[in-house]
Amino acid sequence: LEQKCLAAKRAVVCIQASFRSKQIRESFLLHLKCIRIMQRTVRKFLASSNMKRVAATNIQRIWRGYSANVDFMLLVFATIKIQAVARMRSALTSYHKTLDGIIVTQACFRSK
Repeated sequence: LEQKCLAAKRAVVCIQASFRSKQIRESFLLHLKCIRIMQRTVRKFLASSNMKRVAATNIQRIWRGYSANVDFMLLVFATIKIQAVARMRSALTSYHKTLDGIIVTQACFRSK
Protein backbone atom coordinates (compact mmCIF):
# COMPACT_ATOMS: atom_id res chain seq x y z
CA LEU A 1 0.00 0.00 0.00
CA GLU A 2 2.84 2.36 0.87
CA GLN A 3 4.59 1.63 -2.43
CA LYS A 4 1.37 2.31 -4.32
CA CYS A 5 1.05 5.64 -2.51
CA LEU A 6 4.66 6.54 -3.37
CA ALA A 7 4.12 5.53 -6.99
CA ALA A 8 0.93 7.59 -7.13
CA LYS A 9 2.72 10.55 -5.55
CA ARG A 10 5.54 10.28 -8.11
CA ALA A 11 3.00 10.13 -10.91
CA VAL A 12 1.21 13.22 -9.55
CA VAL A 13 4.50 15.10 -9.25
CA CYS A 14 5.41 14.12 -12.82
CA ILE A 15 2.03 15.28 -14.14
CA GLN A 16 2.27 18.55 -12.22
CA ALA A 17 5.79 19.17 -13.50
CA SER A 18 4.69 18.54 -17.07
CA PHE A 19 1.68 20.82 -16.71
CA ARG A 20 3.72 23.62 -15.14
CA SER A 21 6.41 23.25 -17.79
CA LYS A 22 3.77 23.52 -20.52
CA GLN A 23 2.24 26.54 -18.80
CA ILE A 24 5.57 28.33 -18.52
CA ARG A 25 6.50 27.47 -22.11
CA GLU A 26 3.18 28.86 -23.37
CA SER A 27 3.63 31.98 -21.24
CA PHE A 28 7.15 32.48 -22.61
CA LEU A 29 5.95 32.05 -26.20
CA LEU A 30 3.16 34.54 -25.56
CA HIS A 31 5.70 37.02 -24.20
CA LEU A 32 7.85 36.53 -27.30
CA LYS A 33 4.84 37.08 -29.53
CA CYS A 34 3.96 40.28 -27.68
CA ILE A 35 7.55 41.50 -27.90
CA ARG A 36 7.62 40.84 -31.64
CA ILE A 37 4.36 42.71 -32.11
CA MET A 38 5.73 45.64 -30.13
CA GLN A 39 8.99 45.63 -32.13
CA ARG A 40 7.10 45.48 -35.41
CA THR A 41 4.91 48.38 -34.36
CA VAL A 42 7.88 50.42 -33.18
CA ARG A 43 9.81 49.81 -36.40
CA LYS A 44 6.80 50.71 -38.55
CA PHE A 45 6.31 54.03 -36.85
CA LEU A 46 9.98 54.88 -36.67
CA ALA A 47 10.30 54.23 -40.42
CA SER A 48 8.05 57.17 -41.23
CA SER A 49 9.56 60.42 -40.00
CA ASN A 50 6.28 62.34 -39.67
CA MET A 51 4.83 59.75 -37.31
CA LYS A 52 7.45 59.92 -34.55
CA ARG A 53 5.10 61.63 -32.14
CA VAL A 54 2.38 59.09 -32.80
CA ALA A 55 4.93 56.31 -32.37
CA ALA A 56 5.68 57.31 -28.79
CA THR A 57 2.02 57.30 -27.79
CA ASN A 58 1.42 53.99 -29.55
CA ILE A 59 4.43 52.42 -27.83
CA GLN A 60 3.13 53.69 -24.50
CA ARG A 61 -0.36 52.39 -25.27
CA ILE A 62 0.92 48.96 -26.28
CA TRP A 63 3.23 48.77 -23.28
CA ARG A 64 0.48 49.79 -20.86
CA GLY A 65 -1.88 47.22 -22.36
CA TYR A 66 0.76 44.51 -22.15
CA SER A 67 1.67 45.49 -18.60
CA ALA A 68 -1.99 45.46 -17.55
CA ASN A 69 -2.42 42.03 -19.14
CA VAL A 70 0.62 40.67 -17.27
CA ASP A 71 -0.69 42.12 -14.00
CA PHE A 72 -4.09 40.54 -14.66
CA MET A 73 -2.54 37.13 -15.40
CA LEU A 74 -0.49 37.33 -12.20
CA LEU A 75 -3.68 38.10 -10.31
CA VAL A 76 -5.44 35.15 -11.95
CA PHE A 77 -2.59 32.78 -11.06
CA ALA A 78 -2.55 34.07 -7.48
CA THR A 79 -6.33 33.55 -7.26
CA ILE A 80 -5.99 30.00 -8.59
CA LYS A 81 -3.28 29.26 -6.02
CA ILE A 82 -5.41 30.64 -3.16
CA GLN A 83 -8.40 28.61 -4.33
CA ALA A 84 -6.28 25.46 -4.51
CA VAL A 85 -5.03 25.99 -0.96
CA ALA A 86 -8.58 26.61 0.26
CA ARG A 87 -9.85 23.46 -1.47
CA MET A 88 -6.97 21.44 -0.03
CA ARG A 89 -7.70 22.75 3.46
CA SER A 90 -11.39 21.95 3.06
CA ALA A 91 -10.57 18.42 1.86
CA LEU A 92 -8.19 17.88 4.78
CA THR A 93 -10.81 19.07 7.26
CA SER A 94 -13.38 16.73 5.72
CA TYR A 95 -10.87 13.87 5.78
CA HIS A 96 -10.03 14.45 9.45
CA LYS A 97 -13.72 14.61 10.38
CA THR A 98 -14.34 11.33 8.56
CA LEU A 99 -11.30 9.76 10.21
CA ASP A 100 -12.45 10.93 13.64
CA GLY A 101 -15.90 9.43 12.98
CA ILE A 102 -14.33 6.12 11.98
CA ILE A 103 -12.18 6.07 15.12
CA VAL A 104 -15.17 6.79 17.34
CA THR A 105 -17.23 4.10 15.59
CA GLN A 106 -14.45 1.56 15.96
CA ALA A 107 -13.99 2.47 19.64
CA CYS A 108 -17.72 1.94 20.25
CA PHE A 109 -17.68 -1.49 18.59
CA ARG A 110 -14.51 -2.58 20.32
CA SER A 111 -15.75 -1.56 23.75
CA LYS A 112 -18.73 -3.97 23.53
